[in-house]
Amino acid sequence: MIFRCFIPYKKSLSDDVILITGAASGIGRMMTYKLASLKPRMIVCWDMNAVENKKTSETIMKLYPGVQSLHFQVDLSNKVKTAEVAAETKLAVKEAFKNNSLRKDSYVSMLINNAGIVTGKKILDCPDSLMQLTMDVNTNAHFWTIKAFLPEMMEKNRGHIVTIASSAGLFGVPGLTDYCASKFGAVGVTESLKLEIWKEKKDVNVTLVCPYFIDTGMFSGVVSKFNWFLPIIKPDDMVARIVGGIQGNDYLILFPRVLWLFRLLKPFFPIDSFCRLADKLGVNDAMDNFVGRSAKKAE
Repeated sequence: MIFRCFIPYKKSLSDDVILITGAASGIGRMMTYKLASLKPRMIVCWDMNAVENKKTSETIMKLYPGVQSLHFQVDLSNKVKTAEVAAETKLAVKEAFKNNSLRKDSYVSMLINNAGIVTGKKILDCPDSLMQLTMDVNTNAHFWTIKAFLPEMMEKNRGHIVTIASSAGLFGVPGLTDYCASKFGAVGVTESLKLEIWKEKKDVNVTLVCPYFIDTGMFSGVVSKFNWFLPIIKPDDMVARIVGGIQGNDYLILFPRVLWLFRLLKPFFPIDSFCRLADKLGVNDAMDNFVGRSAKKAE
């Protein structure tokens, strides 16, 4: 343990079958390529956008020979359809390694819940249907994917669950009421999951990722008043931090690091003082010129 304090621990992913939701674009697609470069056994791509998801999967196999990849179209807002695709995925993974001596250990050993949507509307302007969709994709879908793939991880006593949440799951933001609610939910799911696994004494790691706004199409139009202090994150930097955290079995990733300061201070601030701080930092105005992409399109 002392040794790890000086030399960061990085686990090998060579035996992993990694499933990433929202793999057709943005951070999800970039993570698949970064993880594929580490030569896992397989990367499984899930996304609503079948065409772009297939491109992600094919690119993985083209750029990284030896890394297998499967792709599935899935509507994560639909519990029944998600369960059906999960069952299909598990069978396909077994089939892909049917002639391999490790066939019995061929299972999704790492689940990265990355898919997400954002409406970018204030609570009184947001249609009920979009608010429900936000909760279904950003929070409820985690229940169905975890229940589908965690049992084998627990049985094998090896696995990793990764939640790509948001700093909006720790701090409220004007114009993101439904998004914040969904990400607060994802944070709660992940923290409780960590404790449940800990109680069972199973060697299944849990990682919670809470970044500030990332410069992808999902949050197009968002600005930072003090970019030198609280910057809009470059996608490459975020992906590198996530993958490094996965390899190091980090539990909580806050990025940029200044978010740690706000997380520590928040419980001690009266709410009016916290509102004033958000005003000064420009957080309350960050969504004023939000454009984004269609709320029905997963990141």
